[in-house]
Amino acid sequence: MVQLEIIDQVVMSYGGLRGAVAFALVALLDGRRVKAKNLFVSTTIIVVYFTVIFQGLTIKPLVQWLKVKRSEHHERKLNEKLHGRVRIYIPFI
Repeated sequence: MVQLEIIDQVVMSYGGLRGAVAFALVALLDGRRVKAKNLFVSTTIIVVYFTVIFQGLTIKPLVQWLKVKRSEHHERKLNEKLHGRVRIYIPFI
């Protein structure tokens, strides 16, 4: 098993789920009991969009700045080659 270093943990937490759990919890609120449900939903969506855009654009510079080891180029396996060649044909009905 490979131990994760602190830098790897920072990158993983920075590029995490980006609000999926928060949105699921807000969507489950009872609108009759929580009068500001729409405000919570809107705010959560704004935060999720912000994190997707901001963190998505800055993850590559962060990885480069932290000098995270990247995987080296490897020969594609047979499974990867086959998936790249397969074309699904769905006739129009």
